[in-house]
Parts: sequence; C-alpha cells; structure tokens
Amino acid sequence: MNILSVDASTKSSGIAVYEEKKLKYYNCITSSSTDLFKRIHKMVDEIDVLITNYNISKLILEEV
Repeated sequence: MNILSVDASTKSSGIAVYEEKKLKYYNCITSSSTDLFKRIHKMVDEIDVLITNYNISKLILEEV
C-alpha cells in the first residue's frame, strides 16, 4: 500500500510518499502567488500527479 502524507499550508506544503513503512519520496510544494486560489490549484495539481505516479491508496492529512 502506498501512502501520501501531507503537511498542508497555503504557501508551502510538505509531502511524503511511503511504500508500507519505507520513505519513497518527499518534497515541499511552494507557491508565491498572492492569489489564494492559484496557490491551492497549484498544490492540488502537484498532489494529483503524485497520486497517479505512485498509485496512492491512502492519503493522510494533518488536521488544520
């Protein structure tokens, strides 16, 4: 099972992909746009690519 973990924020979000308990990928998604909707759209697009590329079956998101 591949898991995507997200530490979300409106300007930068940390992400990590795990296969079982092994870390496979990590990164920070950032956006400097002053438009909140453009920042969110960029983050959603990048997360969508990860879900597809790593065949994510579970998403863990911190409570904000």
